[in-house]
Amino acid sequence: MYQCTHHPNCQVTTICIDSHQCNRKLCHICVYEHKSSKRPLPIELFQDRLTEKVNEYKLDDQQQQLTIKTILKSALSDIEERIRKLHQQVIDDINYTLDKIDQQDQQYIHLIYNNANPIESQNSDLDKLVDMLEGNTLSNWDAQKKSYQMKFTKALNWIVQEMNMYEQRFQVEMKNISSIDQ
Repeated sequence: MYQCTHHPNCQVTTICIDSHQCNRKLCHICVYEHKSSKRPLPIELFQDRLTEKVNEYKLDDQQQQLTIKTILKSALSDIEERIRKLHQQVIDDINYTLDKIDQQDQQYIHLIYNNANPIESQNSDLDKLVDMLEGNTLSNWDAQKKSYQMKFTKALNWIVQEMNMYEQRFQVEMKNISSIDQ
């Protein structure tokens, strides 16, 4: 048992539960002298009420915390997998388009270099070569390639902008969540 700081010959038997600042540990004399709007609680009752609060708010329910943690881990794993798939899809789409551009470039190069002697070329190849020389085939192809590059740049800029906005919103939300420490 603890002795009262104001009355050394008396034991502390009650705790003040009022919202004011005071010496909360009270002996029977302090209870009489103490000015409070609430009656102090005997130590045993104070402890019982605290235990009730622990049970009421499930402060010792480790299973609930484990369940929440498991749900969050699962959700984060799902998000990570979706981001990984999206990332792979972007890479695959870009590679596919760039491969198609490269194939078309190679077809034009092949057509030009394999028909170095126009007299030996077939008429269909000569028609393509003349259109490349005098027409807009290569100019149109170059414009189309630049259009793809602009679309890639625009899409990547959009992704970066969306990621930045997501990151900012995420940081704000995490700051609100982590404010539990304050």
